[in-house]
Amino acid sequence: MKYFSTIISIICAILGISFIICIHELGHFFAAKFFGVQVPTFSIGFGPSLVSFNIGETTFQISAILLGGYVNINPEEMAAQSYWIKMLIILAGIAINILFAYLVWFYLIWRKPTQAIPEIDQIVSDSPAETAHLQKGDYIVACNNIPLNNKIEPLISCIKESAGKTIPFTIKRNTQEESVLVRIGEHPTYGTAMGWLGAQFKSVPSEPLSIAAALKKATRTFLNLLNLLGIFHTLNKKENGSSIIGPIGIIWLISKSAQMGISFFLLILASLSLNIAFFNMLPLPFLDGGQALSYTIHALSKDQAGGNFAQLIYKFIVALFIAFLIYITFKDVRRMRKK
Repeated sequence: MKYFSTIISIICAILGISFIICIHELGHFFAAKFFGVQVPTFSIGFGPSLVSFNIGETTFQISAILLGGYVNINPEEMAAQSYWIKMLIILAGIAINILFAYLVWFYLIWRKPTQAIPEIDQIVSDSPAETAHLQKGDYIVACNNIPLNNKIEPLISCIKESAGKTIPFTIKRNTQEESVLVRIGEHPTYGTAMGWLGAQFKSVPSEPLSIAAALKKATRTFLNLLNLLGIFHTLNKKENGSSIIGPIGIIWLISKSAQMGISFFLLILASLSLNIAFFNMLPLPFLDGGQALSYTIHALSKDQAGGNFAQLIYKFIVALFIAFLIYITFKDVRRMRKK
Protein backbone atom coordinates (compact mmCIF):
# COMPACT_ATOMS: atom_id res chain seq x y z
CA MET A 1 0.00 0.00 0.00
CA LYS A 2 2.88 2.34 0.84
CA TYR A 3 4.55 1.72 -2.52
CA PHE A 4 1.23 2.23 -4.34
CA SER A 5 0.81 5.58 -2.57
CA THR A 6 4.37 6.54 -3.55
CA ILE A 7 3.71 5.67 -7.20
CA ILE A 8 0.50 7.75 -7.20
CA SER A 9 2.41 10.66 -5.64
CA ILE A 10 5.13 10.46 -8.32
CA ILE A 11 2.47 10.39 -11.05
CA CYS A 12 0.84 13.46 -9.49
CA ALA A 13 4.26 15.15 -9.42
CA ILE A 14 4.92 14.46 -13.10
CA LEU A 15 1.44 15.67 -14.09
CA GLY A 16 1.89 18.73 -11.89
CA ILE A 17 5.18 19.61 -13.60
CA SER A 18 3.52 19.13 -17.01
CA PHE A 19 0.64 21.37 -15.97
CA ILE A 20 2.98 24.19 -14.91
CA ILE A 21 5.03 23.93 -18.10
CA CYS A 22 1.85 23.95 -20.21
CA ILE A 23 0.74 27.12 -18.41
CA HIS A 24 4.09 28.63 -19.38
CA GLU A 25 3.56 27.67 -23.02
CA LEU A 26 0.03 29.11 -22.93
CA GLY A 27 1.60 32.48 -22.16
CA HIS A 28 3.60 32.31 -25.39
CA PHE A 29 0.54 31.06 -27.28
CA PHE A 30 -1.83 33.84 -26.21
CA ALA A 31 0.80 36.56 -26.72
CA ALA A 32 1.61 35.30 -30.22
CA LYS A 33 -2.09 35.13 -31.14
CA PHE A 34 -2.65 38.64 -29.75
CA PHE A 35 0.01 40.06 -32.08
CA GLY A 36 -1.20 38.04 -35.07
CA VAL A 37 1.68 35.55 -35.18
CA GLN A 38 0.64 32.07 -36.28
CA VAL A 39 1.05 29.13 -33.90
CA PRO A 40 0.85 25.93 -35.99
CA THR A 41 1.14 23.51 -33.02
CA PHE A 42 0.36 23.46 -29.32
CA SER A 43 1.39 20.17 -27.75
CA ILE A 44 0.81 18.77 -24.28
CA GLY A 45 3.73 16.40 -23.91
CA PHE A 46 6.42 15.33 -26.36
CA GLY A 47 6.88 12.56 -28.88
CA PRO A 48 4.25 10.99 -31.16
CA SER A 49 0.81 12.58 -31.14
CA LEU A 50 -1.91 10.44 -29.52
CA VAL A 51 -4.88 12.78 -29.93
CA SER A 52 -5.13 15.97 -31.98
CA PHE A 53 -7.71 18.48 -33.18
CA ASN A 54 -7.63 21.82 -34.99
CA ILE A 55 -8.89 25.21 -33.84
CA GLY A 56 -8.23 27.79 -36.53
CA GLU A 57 -4.70 27.36 -37.88
CA THR A 58 -3.47 25.69 -34.68
CA THR A 59 -3.26 21.94 -34.12
CA PHE A 60 -3.73 21.05 -30.46
CA GLN A 61 -2.37 17.63 -29.53
CA ILE A 62 -1.68 15.33 -26.61
CA SER A 63 1.59 13.48 -27.11
CA ALA A 64 2.91 10.19 -25.77
CA ILE A 65 5.39 11.56 -23.21
CA LEU A 66 3.33 13.63 -20.80
CA LEU A 67 6.17 15.65 -19.34
CA GLY A 68 5.77 19.31 -20.22
CA GLY A 69 4.76 20.61 -23.62
CA TYR A 70 5.64 23.15 -26.29
CA VAL A 71 4.28 25.66 -28.78
CA ASN A 72 5.52 25.91 -32.34
CA ILE A 73 5.47 29.59 -33.32
CA ASN A 74 5.83 30.42 -37.02
CA PRO A 75 9.53 31.46 -37.30
CA GLU A 76 9.12 33.67 -40.39
CA GLU A 77 6.26 35.65 -38.86
CA MET A 78 8.12 35.91 -35.56
CA ALA A 79 11.25 37.20 -37.31
CA ALA A 80 9.18 39.88 -39.04
CA GLN A 81 7.96 41.38 -35.74
CA SER A 82 9.54 44.37 -34.06
CA TYR A 83 12.01 43.85 -31.21
CA TRP A 84 9.49 44.80 -28.53
CA ILE A 85 6.77 42.47 -29.83
CA LYS A 86 9.27 39.60 -29.92
CA MET A 87 10.25 40.35 -26.33
CA LEU A 88 6.62 40.46 -25.18
CA ILE A 89 5.88 37.09 -26.81
CA ILE A 90 9.01 35.49 -25.34
CA LEU A 91 8.53 36.90 -21.84
CA ALA A 92 4.79 36.10 -21.72
CA GLY A 93 5.53 32.58 -20.50
CA ILE A 94 7.49 33.91 -17.53
CA ALA A 95 4.74 36.44 -16.76
CA ILE A 96 1.96 33.84 -16.74
CA ASN A 97 3.95 31.55 -14.41
CA ILE A 98 4.30 34.39 -11.92
CA LEU A 99 0.60 35.27 -12.32
CA PHE A 100 -0.45 31.65 -11.74
CA ALA A 101 1.54 31.49 -8.49
CA TYR A 102 -0.06 34.69 -7.27
CA LEU A 103 -3.57 33.53 -8.18
CA VAL A 104 -3.08 30.28 -6.25
CA TRP A 105 -2.24 32.30 -3.15
CA PHE A 106 -5.18 34.62 -3.70
CA TYR A 107 -7.64 31.74 -4.25
CA LEU A 108 -6.61 29.83 -1.15
CA ILE A 109 -6.71 32.97 0.99
CA TRP A 110 -10.04 34.20 -0.36
CA ARG A 111 -12.00 30.96 -0.78
CA LYS A 112 -10.51 29.07 2.15
CA PRO A 113 -9.86 31.61 4.90
CA THR A 114 -8.12 29.61 7.60
CA GLN A 115 -5.60 30.13 10.36
CA ALA A 116 -2.93 27.50 10.89
CA ILE A 117 -2.13 26.43 14.44
CA PRO A 118 0.95 24.49 15.65
CA GLU A 119 -0.94 21.19 15.89
CA ILE A 120 0.15 18.33 13.65
CA ASP A 121 -2.61 17.20 11.32
CA GLN A 122 -0.70 14.83 9.03
CA ILE A 123 2.74 13.21 8.85
CA VAL A 124 4.56 12.52 5.59
CA SER A 125 6.06 9.05 5.32
CA ASP A 126 9.87 8.79 5.60
CA SER A 127 10.03 12.35 6.91
CA PRO A 128 11.92 13.86 9.87
CA ALA A 129 8.60 14.08 11.74
CA GLU A 130 7.97 10.35 11.28
CA THR A 131 11.55 9.48 12.26
CA ALA A 132 11.13 11.49 15.48
CA HIS A 133 7.86 9.61 16.18
CA LEU A 134 5.74 12.74 16.14
CA GLN A 135 2.04 11.97 15.84
CA LYS A 136 -1.13 13.46 14.51
CA GLY A 137 -2.65 15.60 17.24
CA ASP A 138 0.66 16.59 18.81
CA TYR A 139 0.48 20.25 19.80
CA ILE A 140 3.88 21.94 19.53
CA VAL A 141 4.43 24.27 22.47
CA ALA A 142 8.05 25.27 21.80
CA CYS A 143 10.63 24.80 19.05
CA ASN A 144 14.33 24.84 19.96
CA ASN A 145 13.34 26.17 23.39
CA ILE A 146 11.48 29.13 21.81
CA PRO A 147 7.86 29.38 23.09
CA LEU A 148 5.35 29.53 20.25
CA ASN A 149 2.49 31.09 22.22
CA ASN A 150 -0.02 29.16 20.09
CA LYS A 151 1.27 30.79 16.86
CA ILE A 152 2.45 29.02 13.73
CA GLU A 153 4.79 31.73 12.40
CA PRO A 154 7.63 31.26 14.92
CA LEU A 155 7.43 27.50 14.38
CA ILE A 156 7.79 27.87 10.59
CA SER A 157 10.74 30.22 11.06
CA CYS A 158 12.36 27.84 13.56
CA ILE A 159 12.04 24.88 11.18
CA LYS A 160 13.19 26.89 8.17
CA GLU A 161 16.37 28.04 9.89
CA SER A 162 17.30 24.63 11.35
CA ALA A 163 18.04 22.58 8.22
CA GLY A 164 20.30 19.65 9.10
CA LYS A 165 20.21 20.39 12.84
CA THR A 166 18.84 18.33 15.72
CA ILE A 167 16.68 20.55 17.91
CA PRO A 168 14.27 19.97 20.83
CA PHE A 169 10.50 20.23 20.38
CA THR A 170 8.23 20.62 23.38
CA ILE A 171 4.94 18.96 22.52
CA LYS A 172 1.65 18.41 24.31
CA ARG A 173 0.30 14.91 23.77
CA ASN A 174 -2.78 13.72 25.61
CA THR A 175 -2.58 16.71 27.98
CA GLN A 176 1.03 15.79 28.92
CA GLU A 177 4.03 17.85 27.84
CA GLU A 178 7.22 16.12 26.75
CA SER A 179 10.44 16.99 24.94
CA VAL A 180 11.32 15.33 21.63
CA LEU A 181 14.57 15.69 19.70
CA VAL A 182 13.99 16.18 15.97
CA ARG A 183 16.62 16.22 13.26
CA ILE A 184 15.27 18.75 10.76
CA GLY A 185 15.67 17.71 7.14
CA GLU A 186 16.52 19.85 4.13
CA HIS A 187 13.76 21.03 1.83
CA PRO A 188 15.80 22.50 -1.04
CA THR A 189 14.56 25.03 -3.59
CA TYR A 190 16.33 26.89 -6.36
CA GLY A 191 17.57 29.57 -4.01
CA THR A 192 18.31 28.21 -0.55
CA ALA A 193 17.99 25.05 1.55
CA MET A 194 15.15 25.37 4.05
CA GLY A 195 14.44 23.17 7.02
CA TRP A 196 11.83 20.48 6.41
CA LEU A 197 9.79 18.68 9.05
CA GLY A 198 7.40 16.71 6.87
CA ALA A 199 4.25 17.55 8.79
CA GLN A 200 1.09 19.36 7.82
CA PHE A 201 -0.37 21.57 10.51
CA LYS A 202 -4.02 21.87 11.40
CA SER A 203 -5.98 24.82 10.08
CA VAL A 204 -9.03 26.26 11.74
CA PRO A 205 -11.63 28.49 10.02
CA SER A 206 -11.12 32.22 10.23
CA GLU A 207 -13.25 35.21 9.34
CA PRO A 208 -14.08 35.49 5.59
CA LEU A 209 -12.09 38.17 3.79
CA SER A 210 -13.29 40.73 1.28
CA ILE A 211 -11.67 40.62 -2.17
CA ALA A 212 -9.64 43.73 -1.32
CA ALA A 213 -8.43 42.25 1.96
CA ALA A 214 -7.65 38.92 0.25
CA LEU A 215 -5.65 40.73 -2.45
CA LYS A 216 -3.69 42.60 0.21
CA LYS A 217 -2.96 39.45 2.20
CA ALA A 218 -2.15 37.47 -0.96
CA THR A 219 0.35 40.14 -2.03
CA ARG A 220 2.03 40.10 1.38
CA THR A 221 2.25 36.30 1.56
CA PHE A 222 3.34 36.14 -2.08
CA LEU A 223 6.30 38.41 -1.35
CA ASN A 224 7.09 36.26 1.68
CA LEU A 225 7.07 33.23 -0.61
CA LEU A 226 9.65 34.87 -2.86
CA ASN A 227 11.80 35.36 0.20
CA LEU A 228 11.30 31.79 1.39
CA LEU A 229 12.27 30.48 -2.03
CA GLY A 230 15.55 32.29 -1.64
CA ILE A 231 15.10 34.45 -4.74
CA PHE A 232 16.19 37.57 -2.88
CA HIS A 233 18.96 35.54 -1.18
CA THR A 234 20.15 34.42 -4.60
CA LEU A 235 20.31 38.01 -5.80
CA ASN A 236 22.04 39.32 -2.70
CA LYS A 237 24.38 36.64 -1.44
CA LYS A 238 26.27 33.57 -2.58
CA GLU A 239 24.68 30.19 -1.95
CA ASN A 240 26.45 26.85 -2.11
CA GLY A 241 25.46 24.31 -4.73
CA SER A 242 24.03 21.84 -2.22
CA SER A 243 20.89 23.96 -1.88
CA ILE A 244 19.87 23.66 -5.53
CA ILE A 245 17.83 20.81 -6.94
CA GLY A 246 17.41 19.39 -10.42
CA PRO A 247 14.66 17.45 -12.24
CA ILE A 248 14.86 14.36 -10.00
CA GLY A 249 14.78 16.50 -6.87
CA ILE A 250 11.78 18.46 -8.15
CA ILE A 251 9.77 15.29 -8.78
CA TRP A 252 10.71 14.01 -5.32
CA LEU A 253 9.71 17.31 -3.72
CA ILE A 254 6.31 17.53 -5.42
CA SER A 255 5.53 13.86 -4.81
CA LYS A 256 6.07 14.46 -1.08
CA SER A 257 3.75 17.48 -1.17
CA ALA A 258 1.04 15.40 -2.87
CA GLN A 259 0.86 13.29 0.30
CA MET A 260 -0.05 16.36 2.36
CA GLY A 261 -3.35 17.34 0.75
CA ILE A 262 -4.56 19.39 -2.19
CA SER A 263 -3.93 22.79 -0.61
CA PHE A 264 -0.28 22.06 0.14
CA PHE A 265 0.10 20.45 -3.30
CA LEU A 266 -1.22 23.65 -4.91
CA LEU A 267 1.19 25.75 -2.88
CA ILE A 268 4.14 23.64 -4.02
CA LEU A 269 2.93 23.95 -7.63
CA ALA A 270 2.81 27.72 -7.14
CA SER A 271 6.38 27.61 -5.85
CA LEU A 272 7.41 25.49 -8.82
CA SER A 273 5.70 27.94 -11.18
CA LEU A 274 7.80 30.75 -9.73
CA ASN A 275 10.95 28.68 -10.01
CA ILE A 276 10.22 27.87 -13.65
CA ALA A 277 9.64 31.56 -14.33
CA PHE A 278 13.02 32.52 -12.87
CA PHE A 279 14.76 29.51 -14.39
CA ASN A 280 13.54 30.60 -17.83
CA MET A 281 15.32 33.91 -17.37
CA LEU A 282 18.67 32.12 -17.71
CA PRO A 283 20.44 33.10 -20.96
CA LEU A 284 20.35 29.61 -22.48
CA PRO A 285 19.41 29.22 -26.17
CA PHE A 286 16.53 26.83 -25.44
CA LEU A 287 15.06 29.03 -22.69
CA ASP A 288 13.21 32.33 -22.87
CA GLY A 289 16.18 34.23 -21.45
CA GLY A 290 18.41 32.90 -24.23
CA GLN A 291 15.98 33.92 -26.94
CA ALA A 292 15.54 37.34 -25.37
CA LEU A 293 19.34 37.73 -25.29
CA SER A 294 19.53 36.70 -28.95
CA TYR A 295 16.92 39.25 -30.00
CA THR A 296 18.71 41.93 -27.99
CA ILE A 297 22.14 41.16 -29.48
CA HIS A 298 20.75 41.18 -33.01
CA ALA A 299 18.85 44.39 -32.34
CA LEU A 300 22.04 46.08 -31.14
CA SER A 301 24.35 44.50 -33.72
CA LYS A 302 22.81 43.32 -36.99
CA ASP A 303 26.08 42.34 -38.65
CA GLN A 304 27.44 38.80 -38.98
CA ALA A 305 30.08 39.38 -36.31
CA GLY A 306 27.36 40.07 -33.78
CA GLY A 307 25.64 36.79 -34.66
CA ASN A 308 28.88 34.82 -34.42
CA PHE A 309 29.65 36.39 -31.05
CA ALA A 310 26.20 35.40 -29.78
CA GLN A 311 26.78 31.80 -30.89
CA LEU A 312 30.09 31.66 -28.99
CA ILE A 313 28.36 32.96 -25.86
CA TYR A 314 25.59 30.37 -26.21
CA LYS A 315 27.97 27.45 -26.66
CA PHE A 316 29.91 28.45 -23.57
CA ILE A 317 26.76 28.86 -21.46
CA VAL A 318 25.30 25.55 -22.68
CA ALA A 319 28.50 23.71 -21.76
CA LEU A 320 28.39 25.20 -18.27
CA PHE A 321 24.70 24.36 -17.94
CA ILE A 322 25.16 20.70 -18.94
CA ALA A 323 27.98 20.32 -16.42
CA PHE A 324 25.85 22.01 -13.76
CA LEU A 325 22.84 19.78 -14.55
CA ILE A 326 24.97 16.65 -14.15
CA TYR A 327 26.25 18.01 -10.83
CA ILE A 328 22.85 18.79 -9.32
CA THR A 329 21.40 15.47 -10.54
CA PHE A 330 24.21 13.69 -8.68
CA LYS A 331 23.35 15.82 -5.61
CA ASP A 332 19.66 14.89 -5.95
CA VAL A 333 20.43 11.17 -5.92
CA ARG A 334 22.72 11.50 -2.90
CA ARG A 335 20.16 13.61 -1.02
CA MET A 336 17.32 11.15 -1.61
CA ARG A 337 19.45 8.19 -0.50
CA LYS A 338 19.83 9.93 2.86
CA LYS A 339 16.06 10.39 3.32
